[in-house]
Amino acid sequence: MNDYSNEVSSPCMLKTKVLNEILQEAHSDDIVGIVLMTLEGSLVSYTNPNGDEDSTSSAAIASNIWSSYVQLGQMVLHCSDLELIMIDGKDGQVVIANAANMLLCIFATPSAPMGLIKAKAQLLCRHLDKPLRSLKSQDSY
Repeated sequence: MNDYSNEVSSPCMLKTKVLNEILQEAHSDDIVGIVLMTLEGSLVSYTNPNGDEDSTSSAAIASNIWSSYVQLGQMVLHCSDLELIMIDGKDGQVVIANAANMLLCIFATPSAPMGLIKAKAQLLCRHLDKPLRSLKSQDSY
């Protein structure tokens, strides 16, 4: 991946063009869409050939799944440190990952190797961690 860290970590705002370029780099024949959203499901950035409507719906569903698993973890395991959810369905695969208190969602074809999708999600989360955390810390002022 290119080193966009200086460009993404603007002190005042998130540069969405650079963010989209970073997400686009993770695309492959098997990766069909990537969405970055808030924990509440609001879109921050997406790369989806099917457009905004699919991304908005997918973000809402992914956010709901994430919050359900976090609540379940708190009730049953007394732990809220959920890092990743992997879903394998007949129509495709989804990985939802925690990226600096935002959610990164990667959609892939059914034939995509799940390990590759997980690795891409973890790499993107690490790459975006510092810029997204600096953005979050500025929101608290």
